[in-house]
Amino acid sequence: MRYAEVAVLVRARAVDRLFDYLVPEGMDISEGDAVEVPFGAQRVEGYVLALKDRVADDSVSYRSIAKKLSGERPPLTRDLIGLLDFMRKRYFCTWAAAVSTVLPPVIRSPGKRYYQLVCDAVSVSEMDAADALWVRKLKDAFSKKTRLAEATLLEKGFSRALLMRFVRQGCLMLELGGSSVTRRTEMWVSAVPDARTERVRSDRKREFLRFLRDRRAPLRYADLLEQGLATAEMIRSLKAQGLIHVTAKPLEESGHDMEEPLSLTEEQRAAVESIVALMDARKHETMLLQGVTGSGKTEVYLQTIERALQKGLQALVMVPEIALTTQIVARFRRRFGSRVAVLHSRMTERERRHQFASIYEGVADVVVGARSAVFAPLDRLGLLIIDEEHESTYKQDRDPRYVAREIAAWRAQHANAPLILGSATPSLEVMYRVESGRYTKQLLKQRATGRPLPEVHIVDMRQEMKMNQQGLLSRALRDALKDSFNHQEQAVLLLNRRGFSSFLLCRECGESLTCPHCDVTLTVHRDPDPALLCHFCNYRAPLVAVCPACGGGRLRTFGAGTQRLEQEVLSFFPNVRVLRMDVDTTAGVGAHEQILSDFAKGEADVLLGTQMIAKGHDFSRVSLVGVVAADAALHVPDFRSAERTFQLLVQVAGRAGRHGREGRVVIQTFAPDHYAIQAAAAQDYEQFYRTELPLRRRLDYPPFTEIAQFIVTHEEEHKAREGARQLYRLLEASLNGCERVSLLPAVPAVVLRIRGAYRYQVVVKYHSFRAVSTKLRKAFDQAVAACGSDVSLHVDINSWMTL
Repeated sequence: MRYAEVAVLVRARAVDRLFDYLVPEGMDISEGDAVEVPFGAQRVEGYVLALKDRVADDSVSYRSIAKKLSGERPPLTRDLIGLLDFMRKRYFCTWAAAVSTVLPPVIRSPGKRYYQLVCDAVSVSEMDAADALWVRKLKDAFSKKTRLAEATLLEKGFSRALLMRFVRQGCLMLELGGSSVTRRTEMWVSAVPDARTERVRSDRKREFLRFLRDRRAPLRYADLLEQGLATAEMIRSLKAQGLIHVTAKPLEESGHDMEEPLSLTEEQRAAVESIVALMDARKHETMLLQGVTGSGKTEVYLQTIERALQKGLQALVMVPEIALTTQIVARFRRRFGSRVAVLHSRMTERERRHQFASIYEGVADVVVGARSAVFAPLDRLGLLIIDEEHESTYKQDRDPRYVAREIAAWRAQHANAPLILGSATPSLEVMYRVESGRYTKQLLKQRATGRPLPEVHIVDMRQEMKMNQQGLLSRALRDALKDSFNHQEQAVLLLNRRGFSSFLLCRECGESLTCPHCDVTLTVHRDPDPALLCHFCNYRAPLVAVCPACGGGRLRTFGAGTQRLEQEVLSFFPNVRVLRMDVDTTAGVGAHEQILSDFAKGEADVLLGTQMIAKGHDFSRVSLVGVVAADAALHVPDFRSAERTFQLLVQVAGRAGRHGREGRVVIQTFAPDHYAIQAAAAQDYEQFYRTELPLRRRLDYPPFTEIAQFIVTHEEEHKAREGARQLYRLLEASLNGCERVSLLPAVPAVVLRIRGAYRYQVVVKYHSFRAVSTKLRKAFDQAVAACGSDVSLHVDINSWMTL
């Protein structure tokens, strides 16, 4: 008898374990397969994580697997099975939560696989004899009417490798869960060299052949028909006579769409060779690629990926923002064509199924995406890259609260592959590991273009206020903007806040208007409609003229936001074209891409917005970067606030002067002497690192410790408070005797209430997760059981934000 260990997709912690099921005779089951199993009085979905010939207690009557679902649902690859166990132990999540994170519901949804014959899209006569013979055999297996064949049946008669080769050639299309996977192709026409044309009697055909020969390069079939240079019948006739070639090319690889590798600087070449040496040795190593903004880190990524593909390996590239995904994907596809798959959370269900299917079936072997792309089902991983590794967006803010860098490190280690962490401003944790010898480093000190870093000017806004300068734009920044506009150059303005003004205050009673569901003030928005919005729960209220607390009419907006900044720029420069990029203007599908595309094409003079404009963008005409509120993030109650301020300022400064133009940066601040501001102005990472590190050591913060934050929530404050105190007592008992551990008492979270639920927190600082993990998990599980189902408990291991 054979038994399967199954992770059932039931999230209740009370049933968070693997269950043994009997594998029925004749059922072909493999590790990673999706199955349907009886569970209590119902049937549920699960995944087979292990197979075995015996069980611990053979006196028990085990229930059988009811149905195999693989073929309708994608299987878990071998390394992802191991990853589930790592996630459960590291982030204290359930098996069900881990599976649902690795394989989200949209990918697990039912849907059979089919192949569709699309040989009309390519010329069988252009294939070699062996492939043409296989295609003729394939045709007999397809329905004459629908040209479809069920994948499981077709794969019994033809090898999967052969079928996937025809998918890549564009002869077959694979459909998974309603999404098709194929290389989109278009037809190209070229003359056969030295072909004999004596038998061509038509003057028009002879003229067309001369035209093709003069052009030498292939021409797009659709263009020839659209411009009236040929007819479909003429092309078919000349092809039949062997006088022209008609071939299909993947759409992404058509002519001018492709890009040749760039020449490397000596620093870039050294970095590429170091990474390739690791791939040659199939050796895992984590390497920091630290390069100033504009140093050409992306070209290093591209050329190392090319070498990985030549070795038959796959590559995973992660970027921090969805806004960056489109830009970097365009460049990757110009290099690798349809071998690139894209994964991020704003894709439609159909798009995500399509991309996952292309990865599963081997059509795509380069995956580019945001945080969740780290779970891409790549079974020949040879290279993992995390661009801008310091970004907080690599931390998941919902359960399970994983860190993408940790997931990538686990996968790289088990694949014997290098993990490359790219950044101009590495996180302190990464640089500390470099200094302690756990990671290696390659340094890119020069911009790839040879241009110097932009000149940075700090404006002391305290002095501006003394001189009665009102508004958001200082005199220096206004002068710099005017100069840029006079030279037909572009500018980027950063304000790390959303909305028109931060809050609305009554000057009679002193009350600010707050969200009824959260402990935060409402933000004033004026576009598209005047309103007060909560940025935590999306509560919306009309913009009132009368104070709801006292009935007074002296309401005034305080603070600044992107909408107000936009209005002020237009008040000084009414003829300039301004694009605003923040969460409000990018809510629609494709809005990110449209704004960036319009700015890159020169359809606006100013791009202003929140921190999403600071990273990774490469605009050739930008000569000026202005930072309107450089010190805003310094006042956030988080130990990483100085680090995040420094990183943001250096990143946004790097947008200026990247393509032969002289770059300038104007930083406005009320804290000009703060070490983070000074180091950012000097664009000196070492200066910041050497100042910040001793402060972290003195307070026992990362990278010297790790932080676990436990959050207890309930709609009644006293229950949330008591639950947190109970958790504290359980942690205190469990951690008793542990060395180098700090347990902080239960206190209200910085934002006490969100979406109507009160939040209390307990924080633990420790030096070794391995030493405390079982004790933390024990106390957490005990607290979950003791508090009952109406109190919610969440744990954030390696917490990046303490709000």
